[in-house]
Amino acid sequence: MVILFWAGNYPLGKLAIDELSPLVLTAARAVLAAPLLLAVARASAPLAAPPGRRDYLAFVVLGLTGLVANTTVWYLGLRHTTTLNAGIVSASSPIFVALAASMAGANVVAASALVPLSLAVDGAWPAPWRAPLGWAVVLYAAGPITLGHLWFYQVVRRLGPGRTATCLNLMPFVVIALAWALLGEAVHAYHVVGAALVIAGVVPTTTR
Repeated sequence: MVILFWAGNYPLGKLAIDELSPLVLTAARAVLAAPLLLAVARASAPLAAPPGRRDYLAFVVLGLTGLVANTTVWYLGLRHTTTLNAGIVSASSPIFVALAASMAGANVVAASALVPLSLAVDGAWPAPWRAPLGWAVVLYAAGPITLGHLWFYQVVRRLGPGRTATCLNLMPFVVIALAWALLGEAVHAYHVVGAALVIAGVVPTTTR
């Protein structure tokens, strides 16, 4: 389900980018996801003590790198390439997950940084009736995709980042199927070969 939710953001994000800018998409997603994640965190994992300085530092780093930079640039990239290409390129992420080895705080930081930035760059956000598809994708990103993040971190906690990252190897193939079904993008042999080569490159980084 995590793979399906995340893969769905590729074709849907491609559609939404025609109505909302990358900054608005990411900022609105963070604004909606932050209170949802805070409520889930408070209900399911209450803290024995208030977060410390290291925790807040982690929130800032995760928010600025994982959401402000990564997600915004990801939407920007979708504007300039096909969904199929984006899915294959993103499949290399397990390499960095494996080499690099709290989401509510990260979304709060991301929302705090992105909302004024998007208003400064893009001006007032379009009303929902002027960009219905774009706002529908924002709701999808704040809902199912956020739920996928919660599940993903539960798996990381149980299996570790390296082993968990191997499940992302399925992402390009799911993206290829969804891009063909939802957007009608032509699937060529080099897409399949590219996805297979990415997986072949990821395997050595996630095994001992």
